[in-house]
Amino acid sequence: MLDGFTIKNGFHELGGGIYLSYASPTIKSCVVSGIRSGAGIYCFNADPIIADCKIRDNLGTGIYIRGVTIQDGVVVKNTSTKPTIKNSTISNNGGSGIIGIESVNPLISNCTVSKNGGRGIFYTFFARTNNPITNCLIEKNKGGGVEITEASVLFLKNSIIRQNTAKDGGGISCSPTSELNVSDCIIVQNTATRYGGGIDVISTRGSATITHCTISQNSAKIRGGGIRASIETGNLTLTDSIVWGNSSNGTHAEVFASGIKTAIKSCDIRNGLGGIGGNPDGKLFIYEDNIDEDPLFVNAESGDFRLKANSPAAAMGAQVSHIGPFAVSQYRKRLVRWADLKRKSRITSIFWE
Repeated sequence: MLDGFTIKNGFHELGGGIYLSYASPTIKSCVVSGIRSGAGIYCFNADPIIADCKIRDNLGTGIYIRGVTIQDGVVVKNTSTKPTIKNSTISNNGGSGIIGIESVNPLISNCTVSKNGGRGIFYTFFARTNNPITNCLIEKNKGGGVEITEASVLFLKNSIIRQNTAKDGGGISCSPTSELNVSDCIIVQNTATRYGGGIDVISTRGSATITHCTISQNSAKIRGGGIRASIETGNLTLTDSIVWGNSSNGTHAEVFASGIKTAIKSCDIRNGLGGIGGNPDGKLFIYEDNIDEDPLFVNAESGDFRLKANSPAAAMGAQVSHIGPFAVSQYRKRLVRWADLKRKSRITSIFWE
């Protein structure tokens, strides 16, 4: 147990603040800052519990997690590393906030990952986690919000991804061979200087599943202000979501989708098929039970993406009551839950104070 310490000004090739190798300590209520070289916390085949900590203002990565030993291109030891990071703030680091590489399976919950120089959270090289990132606020990162590459798998739920900037995938980027699963998330006000302001998916063998998400006010310079998906042999499934009010200097302000199979069902998409492009054929492009009506956000301009009581999209978008210590908006009111709609013939209360 390391409880209540401040560690700063460290210098090391890998872990300038804390270096863990095959170790599982609890690091609680600590501050790691001003690290001049290496990560704030470096985990090699380690399963620590990092709770209520602040990893901030370091020159490199905030937390670096590695779970496999490779020598001369050959896997020598393959260990699924399962660290826990919760109730912590990872901010203002020069590199990414959190990096997971090579067979890692971290549990990240109730964290703020903000204002980092790289991606907020970056998984690569077989970071095939089945633990979802939950109840997190990922915002204002200069290299984008979340990215997965190189045969990685990511589950992301009940989180806010906002005001991040990247070349492709301002909010979320999924590159070839990886698999993305996003649910009950608010993805807003992100910017891509090329493709996919909110979400960008480029995949040759993987897939992307997006459900009950609110994707709004994102922008891309070329195309896909809300979502850009180009998938050769996988598929994109978008259901029960709101894609509204995104922008692009090029084409397809809301959704650009191409590839082997795209299914969009029960969504509210601005301009309908006009906001997407393409003609549904019922096989490669499925477009069913969607609407094109103003979702009636409470006040999107001020960042309040709750829905008004008379919203036509009440069963769509993020259906979370709260996001850890963060509400869907600054007013801490909850959206209608899908289960409520199933149980009742009419909605008696959309949100409460």
